[in-house]
Amino acid sequence: MVGLTLCIAIGEGVPNPLALPWVTLIGFLSFVLILMGIVLAWRWEFLGGLVSICAWGVFAVFENINWRHAHFFIFLAIPGLLFLCASLLHRYRRQRT
Repeated sequence: MVGLTLCIAIGEGVPNPLALPWVTLIGFLSFVLILMGIVLAWRWEFLGGLVSICAWGVFAVFENINWRHAHFFIFLAIPGLLFLCASLLHRYRRQRT
């Protein structure tokens, strides 16, 4: 997902943050934080998952989303949730042994 986003950003060009309205800028920055959280979670599962899910929540608040057609938006939350679940399962297993 991160690689696909990078390919699109390179092909289309990254927008100028100074030219964006503040609501769009917050949405753009939260999307970048979602992707950064996914990358961070490769090393630190809990921290990366937490960053990704929190940024997803900010993205949900500031973007006008049609929830009936929000498949891609919901898809953005899945990696963060899986990283959080994996981290919690690892902690649970360590406590049991």
